[in-house]
Amino acid sequence: MASSILPPAGEALATGWEAGLDPADSIVRQAVLAHASWATDAARRIGKPWYDGATWAGGILGDRGPLTNWVVPKQPVDPASVIAAAAHELPSDVPYLFVSAWPTGDLRPHGLALAGHPPLMVRFPGTVTTPPTTDLDIRQVTDAEGLADAERVLIDGYPFPELQPFEPGALYDP
Repeated sequence: MASSILPPAGEALATGWEAGLDPADSIVRQAVLAHASWATDAARRIGKPWYDGATWAGGILGDRGPLTNWVVPKQPVDPASVIAAAAHELPSDVPYLFVSAWPTGDLRPHGLALAGHPPLMVRFPGTVTTPPTTDLDIRQVTDAEGLADAERVLIDGYPFPELQPFEPGALYDP
């Protein structure tokens, strides 16, 4: 049965994930591309392995730690193809976090385990919130001592038992 809302036969419909599409096209696209840039930018800046292609991005900052290395699909593709490509493009002897905006199914046959399904959270401009009451001081890290402090907060506070006891440089390379 034909419908007036259907495209003409043979017309390719946009998916919202085409390479030339404006990154601000949707909130999900913005979040996916932001996560992909987090996966690559730090690794690229410090000379560590990274990859940024049309369908996925990834970066390796260290040889251990669950949040150190990320692989991020940039569009809804077969996770197995991204995992295989990551094994080819990046060191395969280090752990990484596979951060997907799309449900992946069971990835244990590919050597990965499910850590959770974090939601996409958005706070739109103009949202009224009550500021937290705290004496916490958030500042940019600019030296090795500050980086070690930030590492300790993540390693001991999250916690990451596999990175304990804490040693500076275990999570972030100065």
